[in-house]
Amino acid sequence: MRQPAIASLLVGLMAFSVACGPEEVPPDGTWAVTVSSALNDEGTAIDSTCIGDGESVATYQASYTYELYYDGDAVSLDIDGQAFAQGTRTGCSLSYESAIWLEERPAGLITWRIIGVADYRGGSGGCDERFDEGIDWNGLETIEVVDSEDESITPGCTYNLDVVGTWKNGG
Repeated sequence: MRQPAIASLLVGLMAFSVACGPEEVPPDGTWAVTVSSALNDEGTAIDSTCIGDGESVATYQASYTYELYYDGDAVSLDIDGQAFAQGTRTGCSLSYESAIWLEERPAGLITWRIIGVADYRGGSGGCDERFDEGIDWNGLETIEVVDSEDESITPGCTYNLDVVGTWKNGG
């Protein structure tokens, strides 16, 4: 009688572990960042080749949580818990690229991607000379239009975004 009881217990434990799913892996580092429209060198207009002379466009600003997952020098970047980009890291520097996104607009479909570079530091510090007080992430993301059915948006044009943030935990 003892063997069936142990077998039932093992089957029950296996079912419990399958029902719980795989253990969630915490990020190696988390930063609270603000992404905003970058200005040109004169600080007078949005830094973009997608905006023609005399055209205006609303500025962009939003806050996110950036999470990094390390695999040696390879990095996966999640934004607010969603997979976003893949990249590489060297010391305190990071470069990454998103997948190509498809956006449907009234004037036609647009495909675009984001190419990013950043200096970052985590809880262990380091690279202090690269950062102003209270800043732990300082980067630039470039939205590149890959293709466009909208005649007012030229494929290959870019729109730059500043990304600045602070370390929350990990990394």
